[in-house]
Amino acid sequence: MKLQRGHAITEYIVVTGVMALVLFVPHELTNNMAPVDYLARSIATFFRGFSFLISVF
Repeated sequence: MKLQRGHAITEYIVVTGVMALVLFVPHELTNNMAPVDYLARSIATFFRGFSFLISVF
């Protein structure tokens, strides 16, 4: 039983590291941009169109 202590923190560190790597490394699926940057630009584009729509009505 004592060998399993601290195992959750190891899994947390590994999963967090992999997620950071996936989010911040550019990939060809996102036009050679980091997925975080691609997501931020997509949200900004959406809200630019949304605010225009709100200003029209």
